[in-house]
Amino acid sequence: EITPSPSPKKILVIGGGVAGMMAASTLAKRGHQVSLWEQESELGGQLKLAALPPGRQDFKLLIDYFIREIKSAGVELVLNRRAEVENIQEKDFDEIIVATGASPQSLELPHCEGAKTISAWDVLAGKEVAGKDVVIIGGGPTGVETALYLAQTGGISPKAWHFLNWYGAEERAKLDSLMNQTNRNITLIEMTPRLGIGLGTSTRWFMLADLKRYGIRTILGQKITGMDIQCVI
Repeated sequence: EITPSPSPKKILVIGGGVAGMMAASTLAKRGHQVSLWEQESELGGQLKLAALPPGRQDFKLLIDYFIREIKSAGVELVLNRRAEVENIQEKDFDEIIVATGASPQSLELPHCEGAKTISAWDVLAGKEVAGKDVVIIGGGPTGVETALYLAQTGGISPKAWHFLNWYGAEERAKLDSLMNQTNRNITLIEMTPRLGIGLGTSTRWFMLADLKRYGIRTILGQKITGMDIQCVI
């Protein structure tokens, strides 16, 4: 139950990720006049990236839930609007909440001649395309999920497997074999002795099993100092 505010205000929430949508809907339900500005053409923020790796598609349902919440609460939604000093001042807001999220950490590799270093976020968002030989630095949730995403996009997808199996395009054994293959050589490096720290217990179990299924090489307890092939960070 949300208690109405005794003094409603005109509030701007900047950022349409989880934090921004939650703040906007909660404040609107308390009786405030709320505008939510998002510089992209759709809501979701980093949750959109979280929904891309294999087995994580249910995150899209959470985005849909928050969108329904802000609409039912009467939030004014403005997409493709970047918050600048000038356009904020034009609206004369009483309060401004900044919920623009985090930025990916950059990594300088002193001996990375000839290697292309790209962000895992850009790979998941489709802004960058990884090559055949890929090294992923960091074996936390993002690293594990990116490894599986690249493995799956380099092989046959479950949807394609189902289609080919349904119409008998190949022998079942051949299709099963294709599901366990990828055309990428992927290595996942983690400086701690354990992969997937931060993942839920059941999620971590099946993701680590999929790493083995795709033949993804894992190196634990090692800190990378340089690369001479294309790498993802």
